[in-house]
Amino acid sequence: METNDVILMPEKYVREIFDINESWATDIVVKVPNSEEINIVKQKLQYMYPDCRIISRSDIEASYQNLFDYKSGLFLALLITSFVAFFILVYDKTSGLSAEDKREIGILKAVGWKTENILQMEFIEGGLISLFSFFLGTGLALFYVYFLQAPILRDLFTGVSKLKPSFNLIPVIDFQVLFLIFVLTVPVYIMATIIPSWRAAIIDADEVMR
Repeated sequence: METNDVILMPEKYVREIFDINESWATDIVVKVPNSEEINIVKQKLQYMYPDCRIISRSDIEASYQNLFDYKSGLFLALLITSFVAFFILVYDKTSGLSAEDKREIGILKAVGWKTENILQMEFIEGGLISLFSFFLGTGLALFYVYFLQAPILRDLFTGVSKLKPSFNLIPVIDFQVLFLIFVLTVPVYIMATIIPSWRAAIIDADEVMR
């Protein structure tokens, strides 16, 4: 996938396709036995042939490394953005209940509900919402990657060159990764719904409704 925009072929075919004379060359390789003299040789060649582009092996490696770091860095930025959005949601849930939710808890306490009953209800509600969201998100992600073949995101890693070979993403499900995502999201969301409900449930019903 890293060389998907490169075609390797014998030199004679390249010269025939591009109509390059035998005495011409587009790239010339210079081998320098002493690695410490590479920069000096580069400077001398640049001085002798100012219209040529002199590139060392280290320059090529650095260029490709920067390219792949850019791709992985962009994907990491998208991933971090998703986590930040999730934890903002969690923070908003833990910061406190709305007036309507507090009034609902106050009414439940007024009609005889105990604190543990309210917490059980919030646990079931938060669990159902988080489980539904987790499985829905996992299903949409699998659909996006393996059925739609990950448009836009696929080009981020493979490039948009017309020379790249076509391939299909083979469905692979890593249950360890899914379990890790489950542990990092579902219990956190459930706790984020229970904590503010517990704070409201331990207060007297009259005070909560006021």
